Amino acid sequence: MRKLRRCWHRLSALRTPARRRHWIVAANPETIKLFGPCACCARPASFSRRETVDGGNHCVIVPYCSACLRHAARPQLLEAATLYGSLLLSVFGGILCAATWDSRWGTTLVAVTLAAAPTIWSRWLNLPRQLGHAARGKALRLLPQGIACASEAFANLVAAQSHGLVSCAVVKGSSLRPSMLLGPVLALILTPALHHLFFPSVRVVNFTDRTTRILVDDRELGRVEPTSGESPAAGVTMRAPSGRHRIQALWNDGTLVDAADVRIVSGFQHLYAPGAREDCFYLQRAAYGRSAFDGETRLDFRSPSRFWIVPSEVDLWFTPEKSMHKGATTGGVVTLLRMGQCR
Repeated sequence: MRKLRRCWHRLSALRTPARRRHWIVAANPETIKLFGPCACCARPASFSRRETVDGGNHCVIVPYCSACLRHAARPQLLEAATLYGSLLLSVFGGILCAATWDSRWGTTLVAVTLAAAPTIWSRWLNLPRQLGHAARGKALRLLPQGIACASEAFANLVAAQSHGLVSCAVVKGSSLRPSMLLGPVLALILTPALHHLFFPSVRVVNFTDRTTRILVDDRELGRVEPTSGESPAAGVTMRAPSGRHRIQALWNDGTLVDAADVRIVSGFQHLYAPGAREDCFYLQRAAYGRSAFDGETRLDFRSPSRFWIVPSEVDLWFTPEKSMHKGATTGGVVTLLRMGQCR
């Protein structure tokens, strides 16, 4: 129990506190000219750094020594590293998750969590503070009501120069910037699009007389009820990984109905019709208005494996030409994927 308590205290020491105690000098930042020793460790200052008011345009030049200048720049460097790390994790994490798992929202959640990890860690991490230094990062912050100093000695020096009053108060840490949300937002948008690319849609139409289970590489994608005829709602749309796979259709008792070695192409829609005849599907082109087209109005859709890569030119699935209402289109050529005598 004592070891667990010791480990907890060590972890707590690494956490960045949300609030820190500062000495606030009530003075106008526009009229203050800072000079003298280092604002952190009170050693002779050889460098300086410009600090601005949060949400304002006023700034002051803060004196620092060489050692304190390095840790004063840490928060800005940490913020830049957090931003770039979050963006990289959103891209590569989204690609890895979308190409590995078939659950779209599950992969999106994991990718967003990975993209948010650098921001969470930077907010939780506590920058080390050396012995004799008053601050881990910036030693001075400009507030609307005055100047917040991490060093009490420097606050008294500033108060003597500006004839202001010194008060001790707890100042909140830096707020969450909108740039820190770029990575999670990018992952939220990019991962579903990548998942749609790596897991194309396969529309399965069951022409047997029983409920059929669909498997891809021995992994069940779902079940499809029998289809009686041509209908825009016929079949079930499933997501399958791209590449070469073996697709199977089985009845509930395990009887193999159909099996084929197929190639699922990213960016395309696919059609799988176990129990159908080879020549039951065809493409039909219909012209409306003043539009016209060259070539045949009907093109057979043949495949001995009963698996098709549907061309991107297809506009409507399983919709008869006569069922399209007049005025539904202003003119042009519509390509229909039709269903004939499939049994």
